[in-house]
Amino acid sequence: MRPAAATAPTDEAPPVSDAPLGAGAADLRVAAPPPRRKPWVPIVAYLVTVFVLLTFNFALPRMMPGDPIDALLAFGSPDYVADDETRAKLAEYYGLDKSIPEQYARYLGGLVRGDLGVSTISNVSVGRELGDRAGWSLLLIASATLVSLLIGIPAGIHSGWKRGKRVDRGMLAFFLSVQNIPIFVVAFLALLLLSAKLQIFPLGGATDPTRDYGGLAEVLDIARHAALPALLMGFEFA
Repeated sequence: MRPAAATAPTDEAPPVSDAPLGAGAADLRVAAPPPRRKPWVPIVAYLVTVFVLLTFNFALPRMMPGDPIDALLAFGSPDYVADDETRAKLAEYYGLDKSIPEQYARYLGGLVRGDLGVSTISNVSVGRELGDRAGWSLLLIASATLVSLLIGIPAGIHSGWKRGKRVDRGMLAFFLSVQNIPIFVVAFLALLLLSAKLQIFPLGGATDPTRDYGGLAEVLDIARHAALPALLMGFEFA
């Protein structure tokens, strides 16, 4: 028999695998880290999503029967239009006399420039309409966030302190039960009971238009109008 060839000694230690003994090739493949996603992939996905949403926003109103000019032609409308000549001028003013591709190109071009068009109801720029309401929306979001922190943090600390006890289980069941109730149902019941029946909170609006005041009185009136929606939104966040 031919003698086995001798191997030269080496100081290098044999490679050690982190895989458990008896692991096959399939197990080693599973344990390998997943490939990293390219950083531009989510950006492209977001841009495509925004583009699709904008396209739906353009297409859906035009797929419905009628158009904004038909609403102005409705008898009893405050901006009632009676003759075809005025209708044609309105369609030209709003760009509705153009073809669908031309309207779509004009729509995208206006969005790029920040031009959202003109409201057919108030005849005011849509951007201005949104700007007038943005401050109230930010105030409501900030108030609801503060309410959610004031509810959620103490409740979470108390539940963690009493972990596994009756209080913890009761709070978990309560919050899970309320979370599964649609917020519009809770809001409707709260509006019906606290605003319509008991008249604790106003039915709507941000201020009382019948009063002429300023300073602290105005701040308190705004807080009273924002209290109920902020409480409902904050409780939902919590």
